[in-house]
Amino acid sequence: MKILLTNHAEDRLLARTGISLKDFKNIYEGEKFIPVGVETGTYRRHELFYSYKLKQCFVSIRDERNSQIITILPIDYHQNIAWKITTKAQLMAENIYKGIIESNEEHEEIMEEIPVIKPSIFRVVAINTHKMAQKKVGSFDCNAVSYDIDLLLTDSQFINCVKDFFLENNINDFSILEIIYGKKRELVRKVFSAKLLNDNQ
Repeated sequence: MKILLTNHAEDRLLARTGISLKDFKNIYEGEKFIPVGVETGTYRRHELFYSYKLKQCFVSIRDERNSQIITILPIDYHQNIAWKITTKAQLMAENIYKGIIESNEEHEEIMEEIPVIKPSIFRVVAINTHKMAQKKVGSFDCNAVSYDIDLLLTDSQFINCVKDFFLENNINDFSILEIIYGKKRELVRKVFSAKLLNDNQ
């Protein structure tokens, strides 16, 4: 299968997996990946592949309409924000890559193991560092940004919501934004409010 990569996906490929663009395209052309799910109501397919450089698997998210890779996620991140990828599936992806298994014919069994889950959200709060208080900025559907916080941080709907928040609140008081995610809402990524707005002018 021939694929294209967004600039974001190409950046994530190099930063996260350690493999080259050419090697990644060879994985798709050689069909050395496993389909592990489809985002409900979208054309986004989650596909598991093995990085020989890091000796571990990653999930690529591909738009099936144009075969464009949107982003690449580490397994632990994918499991926290979307659904679990079984050890069996990871071993199968590694064996397919290494040529130990000729095809991914068992992948239907793996896809059947995926639980039906409610769409995840990124919950965003602004932190007032002077008063040690927080204020809700908004909640954002993870599906819309392929479960990737880096894509959220450049999403126009998200940026407009943050800008609207700061029309009513002083940016100097709320200097940090926290993006809360994970099935139990236990994971947090912090960003500086001013830097986020400067980067997205």
